[in-house]
This record gives sequence, structure tokens and C-alpha cells, in this order.
Amino acid sequence: MKTVQENKRFQDRLNRSVEVYVELPDHLGDVEIVLCETLDISPAGFRMNIQDPLPTAVVLDVCADFDGERYFLKGEVKWQHKVGDILETGMELYDAIDSDFDRWQQLFQNDTP
Repeated sequence: MKTVQENKRFQDRLNRSVEVYVELPDHLGDVEIVLCETLDISPAGFRMNIQDPLPTAVVLDVCADFDGERYFLKGEVKWQHKVGDILETGMELYDAIDSDFDRWQQLFQNDTP
């Protein structure tokens, strides 16, 4: 595992594959749902593989399907870089009133997910 300074993550990450659905609204109000799969997860975000770039500096609605439970979250793409034909993407999660951020955090306070 990389150190915190090398990867700019302030919490330990777990190598877990979780399906994440990202809502991408357009200027007309329509929403496209993009399915991503995580490479690792942490209480504050995830690193995932996607095919096409996601917008940065925009808070997006995401739904993580973890062990049969759905977590509705708010996240912002912090970085993206190409690895072969795939984009690795880092998303930071935010504590929003209308999200399951607290429930997501509780996953990491108990036993390892």
C-alpha cells in the first residue's frame, strides 16, 4: 500500500470491487447513468475504472451497491488518468444532508467490509 503522502489519501483504502452508478445530468435536465466498478474504497471515496471521462469539479449523485445494500452518495471526481484503454478515476465523497454518507462511514468503523 502506498503511503498517505504518495497517494494523497488520508484514510486507508480497501481493495474491494463495488458497483457504482454515477448520474450525469445534461443541460436539458436529462440524466445518463454510467456504471463503474471500484478498484478500492475508503470512508471518504473510491478509485474506479470507467470507459469515458467524467466531469471534474462537479458534485455528482452516485449509488454504490455494496453487499446487497445501496448507498446514495454525493461525490466529486478529483482526478482521472488513462491506464491502457480504461480511465482510472478518483472520487471524493461528501457529507451531504440527502445522502447515505453516515451509513457508508459506518461500514469502515466496524469490521473490515
